[in-house]
Amino acid sequence: MKVTGCALVALAVALGGCSGGGGGGGSSGPGFIPVPAAPTDQRNTTLTDLRFTEGFAGAAGRIRYAVSGTGSASDFDGTVPVSSNTVAVRYDAAAQSYTISLSPFTSPSFGPGDRTSSSNTLTNYEKRSGSRQENLSLFNPGSGNPRLVLTYASYGAYQAITQGSPIGVDTIFFAYGIRTAPSDMPKTGSASYTTIVDGQFAGASGVYAMGGDSSFTADFAAATVQATLQLRGQNVVTNGLRDFGIHALTGTIRSETTGAVFSAAGGSNGATVYMQGAFFGPGAAEVGANFGIVNADGRGVGALVGRKN
Repeated sequence: MKVTGCALVALAVALGGCSGGGGGGGSSGPGFIPVPAAPTDQRNTTLTDLRFTEGFAGAAGRIRYAVSGTGSASDFDGTVPVSSNTVAVRYDAAAQSYTISLSPFTSPSFGPGDRTSSSNTLTNYEKRSGSRQENLSLFNPGSGNPRLVLTYASYGAYQAITQGSPIGVDTIFFAYGIRTAPSDMPKTGSASYTTIVDGQFAGASGVYAMGGDSSFTADFAAATVQATLQLRGQNVVTNGLRDFGIHALTGTIRSETTGAVFSAAGGSNGATVYMQGAFFGPGAAEVGANFGIVNADGRGVGALVGRKN
């Protein structure tokens, strides 16, 4: 079994060097205060040429847990949602920095001085303070990305690791971008999207970088969506492989003031999978979503992004 689609494994692999280390459903994040957007006359038109300070709305999921010396994960924080449609990614044009907000959490700002590596696929950032390490990885939109060319949507992952006994881990996967306006959403026909999927799972059997295969279709006339996730993982300590199953999800599209969004759910073999996301770009050209998976062993979060075929 080969694990594919794990672009952000660097975040999870950081656990491997540490030598140590409840249920959850969808949530709309009551009380969330989004990062303010730029004035209407100073909005970015694509993610490939960011010129203005702006807060991009999106979807995110979060898992907080402890890792023992054997690599087993436990003590999950049941107050954080594995799937939420309330996240804001703020880009500061002057500082060229990014800040992630998911109520009630806000990350530090990550700027050029925190950059540790960059390629056509990813840009990685890191901050350290005492026993705490924080990382941010962003999938690079643009024609040079060999995995998937995106213009209006993207995704990323934030992870904080606090050394101790046990080790504390906080992981957020999110999708974001320039949402399709309700007035620009197709009202007839359907579309399929070329997608990639990425994530992390933590449970009694260990912590895994997740990837796999995925598909996504939207029926605009019926205002419905369908997604399939075939998830596979690689243990970040032992490199052992795990099949997380094939999960079919169905859901509905709705319009909000910030754009056209959707929610879906499904699962198989005792696992429940939640998904929340949005359409991005003119005419729903792209899609971005968070997904959360909960099973008897633990829980995971990830992101799916795609471009209309």
